[in-house]
Amino acid sequence: MPAAKRPNQVIDHHQMITQMRINEMIQFIQENLEHKLTLEMLANVAGYSPFHIHRIFRAYVGETLGNFIQRLRMGKAVESLMNSAQPVTEIALQSGYQTPAAFTKAFKQLFHVTPSLVRQTGIRPVIPINPLINVPELRRIMMKAEIKDLPAKKVITVTRKGLVENNFNKAADQAFTVLTRFISANRAWGSIEGDCLGICPDDGVEVPAEESRYIAGYFLKEGGDIWVRGEVELMELPAGRVAVFTHLGPYETLWQTWNKIYHDWLPTSGETLRDAYPYEVYLKDKGKVPVDELVTEIYVPIV
Repeated sequence: MPAAKRPNQVIDHHQMITQMRINEMIQFIQENLEHKLTLEMLANVAGYSPFHIHRIFRAYVGETLGNFIQRLRMGKAVESLMNSAQPVTEIALQSGYQTPAAFTKAFKQLFHVTPSLVRQTGIRPVIPINPLINVPELRRIMMKAEIKDLPAKKVITVTRKGLVENNFNKAADQAFTVLTRFISANRAWGSIEGDCLGICPDDGVEVPAEESRYIAGYFLKEGGDIWVRGEVELMELPAGRVAVFTHLGPYETLWQTWNKIYHDWLPTSGETLRDAYPYEVYLKDKGKVPVDELVTEIYVPIV
């Protein structure tokens, strides 16, 4: 009889399969840089849900899908600037930008030099390396999930935009400030369940980082009713099963827990991701406790 596989062997086998599917997606991206790429398109190539593919990608590659695609497009733009007579406008469109101004701004942010200067001097700018190289290897631990079957829930929300240095801290603070003021002004705290949550539906793929959304929300009590208006909106989280994980500590390290969920837990869990947004629930007020004592629950929808 063949020897039974050790747990780490099982993990490595499942992770290898996922890595192969991610590699297929990377090859597709490389071959289609001049075309519009969407999360749904890339998810279909890899065989994953468009609601989760960007988190799976980041867990395995070490950077966001948006940053990865931008690096490849900008690298190709550098080659065009140095080795062709293509107008900058045409290169900008091929790089996924609608105007030369937007292209130049992004190019300068990435390379600290303008496209025109690259063309004039013929000096090749240094393409930033994959951030994963600079990140210490995360400890491999098996994530423990609590599986829950949740009813549909209504959420009162405010959306702000702006993914800055790969986090939504500024957008989140702005959104929650507007939302809490609205609830207070309308004496509506009696309709609020208590916990607040955050949803990050974008990853810089279909929209640029500055247009990526952070949705701040509070759960409404069953039967709770608030008259929303303006930028305050109601949304509903669909009923279904979720895997719930607990993150202890500052929000700046949340990405590590997200990565462990999709890299270590998911491949061997036997669970299938559901087409719904994952989200974070913040159980402690960062203004009232030290950052090391913050507690965040991560909800991952599963079938």
